[in-house]
Amino acid sequence: RLVKPAANAQKRICSHFHGLTGQFRVMPDESQADFDELLERLIKEEAPADQAEAEFVQKLAEALWLGSRAIRLQDGCIVALETGDKEAKQAARKDLALYLRYQTTHERTVSRCLTELRKCRNERRRVERGFESQKLRQAQDTRKQEAHTIRQAVEQRKQERHELSLSLVQAKLERKQQRTTPETAPLQAAA
Repeated sequence: RLVKPAANAQKRICSHFHGLTGQFRVMPDESQADFDELLERLIKEEAPADQAEAEFVQKLAEALWLGSRAIRLQDGCIVALETGDKEAKQAARKDLALYLRYQTTHERTVSRCLTELRKCRNERRRVERGFESQKLRQAQDTRKQEAHTIRQAVEQRKQERHELSLSLVQAKLERKQQRTTPETAPLQAAA
């Protein structure tokens, strides 16, 4: 497909004229400080945690700025439609349709950026929760193991007490048998 150099030059002029396409930049009639304030406010609100989220916040600020620019350009077209001559009105209608399309494009970009930011945050939270749940599970397992060890120690002490109790009973029985055996021994010898 052949592209005419004149057509490329016209596209470059149009993109520089309204600044709604191509690489983002603040136009001379706009305030860089206002854009920086918007960006800082979004960074503060969205609090990006990593580089990917920071890039989405940057794109979000640019899309919001470009959407506002498209609306300002539409306002100019509406004024031309109300006050201009026939030729100006025709050009204004054409430009108004173009600026509406750009506004819609930038609104979609805002929506996409917000969606991607939300996905990044949800993924990060899911991973953090995963680590937290693993830590909780490990702590729970440790507590169960400690409780099991304590139960075993208690059971072992009960067993030892029982054995000591049996030994004591057996010793008492033997002692009793020793006491009764000398008395019964002469009786058995006499018989």
